[in-house]
Amino acid sequence: MNLVELAQRIKAQRLEKKLTLEEWASRVDLKCSTLSKIENFRVTPSLPALGRLAKSLGTTVSKLVSGLDERQPRFVMVRKNEGKRVERDRPSSKIKYTDLALKCATR
Repeated sequence: MNLVELAQRIKAQRLEKKLTLEEWASRVDLKCSTLSKIENFRVTPSLPALGRLAKSLGTTVSKLVSGLDERQPRFVMVRKNEGKRVERDRPSSKIKYTDLALKCATR
């Protein structure tokens, strides 16, 4: 299942409803930070949480996950020193990441 696309769908639904993270958090009884992590594919929601998210966005879990098994992303490997530098959690973290696989077009 393409969980990155699931995260993108969730975020797109929230933005379509013109909900801030704060407004949405109060509707689904989750923290803003958790919702942000879900939308940015840093956390995958549990099935009960996904159900609450879908309901709050006026959709269903089945619609959110529809077709995700058919559209797997393709990847290509990146050679040494060609990786993209990724910074997360700045300024609180000094950890440096290197993205070694660049996402290509989905099928």
